[in-house]
Amino acid sequence: MTIAKADMEKFCRRGLGYFSTTSSDVENMIDACVDSAIQAFFMPSVLPGEKASHIWSFLYRADCIFTVAPYSTSTIGITGTAVTGVEAEINWPTYAANGCILVNDEMHQVASRTPTLDGEGNDTGLSYRLVLKKAVATTIPTGTSYQLVFIHYDIPPNFAGVYGPVTFAPGVGKGPVQQTSSANIETLHQNSGVTNGLPEFIGFDGQIKGDSADNLNTQPRIKIWPIPDKQYQLNFKYIQHSLGNDAASDGSSDPLEANTSSYLSLVPDYHADTIYAALSVRMAEMFAVGEINGARQYFVQRMQDSVYFDRTLQSSTVGDFIGYNGDSSDSRYGRQTSSLYKSDVTATKYSDPLGLGRLL
Repeated sequence: MTIAKADMEKFCRRGLGYFSTTSSDVENMIDACVDSAIQAFFMPSVLPGEKASHIWSFLYRADCIFTVAPYSTSTIGITGTAVTGVEAEINWPTYAANGCILVNDEMHQVASRTPTLDGEGNDTGLSYRLVLKKAVATTIPTGTSYQLVFIHYDIPPNFAGVYGPVTFAPGVGKGPVQQTSSANIETLHQNSGVTNGLPEFIGFDGQIKGDSADNLNTQPRIKIWPIPDKQYQLNFKYIQHSLGNDAASDGSSDPLEANTSSYLSLVPDYHADTIYAALSVRMAEMFAVGEINGARQYFVQRMQDSVYFDRTLQSSTVGDFIGYNGDSSDSRYGRQTSSLYKSDVTATKYSDPLGLGRLL
């Protein structure tokens, strides 16, 4: 069964005694009730016997970055923020806009890679120039050697925090890259001079909120020391956040509070009982449907079961082991019965904390 917000709203509607869409005011309250239940599952309270809220394994993601080797074709000159140089202008690679110019042992972050225009102001598509984020204090004459280097790399927009070690591709490196703060990475670059080689330290910035171009495009998110001397593949796992931009599986740019439907699509089907148990609590609290203490106790029980199973499984693929029948192949309800809520109610065959068995 796919967990869908529309089904949850239908269940809530039936629990209130409505069997079809009702007035807009009631529908708004039902929608708020369902949203609140979804949030209660995504951002759970600390369970009895636990020290912290559980982070669901389906929020873990795996990714990698590929470092970029230094680029040093031709020579350059810099006046203000403008980087000039005949050959360098022609050959700047597309990714140059994300790099830094290392010249005279000083590093200058690039702001943009822009086309050089002809006499009529047209883009010829043949020549490009770089613009720095900040102007140099002293003009650098044409003919100066340089390196275009890359110490800043993008991370997924739904990144909430790194999880576990950062490792090289198999057969490369001596072990995990040491993790430290981004501020320490900056200090290493400032104090160690020009150092190229195998990445030794990596720092992850937190997720940058907001949609402004300045926030999204110019702020570094991963920092590496020393300057990579060639391409390396760095693998890492991260926690996908359930708040902020682009966290949902469908690429929604709305936060959880504004778009629970998209976030609900992240939840594996085998947590459906717990989602509906959360809805039972919210219905009892908001509409006085059923017995509230019983609903809360049942929700805690279901959360504990879901958390235990999530820790055991540690993946989004349901297995089949003693105590849990992941593919319903030996279910007492039969292979074709994928949901305990065939009648659109949260009351299961084991417990009916809201007294809604009459709807079955």
